[in-house]
Formats: sequence, structure tokens, C-alpha cells
Amino acid sequence: MSDEVITLDSFSLATLGAHMLYDEVNEISAQRVCDFLLKASMVMDDDTRLTLFINTPGGSVTDGWSIVDTMELSRIPIRTVGIGSVISMGVPIFIAGTKGE
Repeated sequence: MSDEVITLDSFSLATLGAHMLYDEVNEISAQRVCDFLLKASMVMDDDTRLTLFINTPGGSVTDGWSIVDTMELSRIPIRTVGIGSVISMGVPIFIAGTKGE
């Protein structure tokens, strides 16, 4: 029997199909979300579900719409989960998740 302890620290959210938008919507945070969504859409199985956790005061409209556009391009359904505040540009991102997810 192995004495090896498995901890959750060995998993990243990305490997579990999840990403957190916990910042103001700006060029950097939008690029991180879009990067995750595009990569996941290219390499994950069709039966995968992605989860985007959102806690944002909003921010840049143009950067926010780049997230929404990328979500619409995804071949994998995206579940959005609002945690804390979902304000301003965070609302269109939140509702851009796949219906029923």
C-alpha cells in the first residue's frame, strides 16, 4: 500500500475545465479568459463542460465583448457561475454562458 498523499494542490482549475475571472475586465484579464477558452475548445473532449467563475466589478466594454465573442465561438458548453459581485461588463459575460448550464 502506498503512503502517497494526494492533495488538491496537484490539480489546476484549468485541467479541471475551469477558470476564474476575479479581476476588473481589462486587456490582461480578458486575454487570460480568452486564452483559456480557446485552448480548451481546441484540445478538450466534446463531452467536456467548461466552467467560468465570475466575480468582477466590470470594466472595459471592448475587452468584455472579446470574452463574450470567444464564448460564442466555443464548441464546448460553458457554465457561468457568479460568485460575489457580477457588475457592469460582468453581466453580459455572465449571461453569455451556454443556456441551461
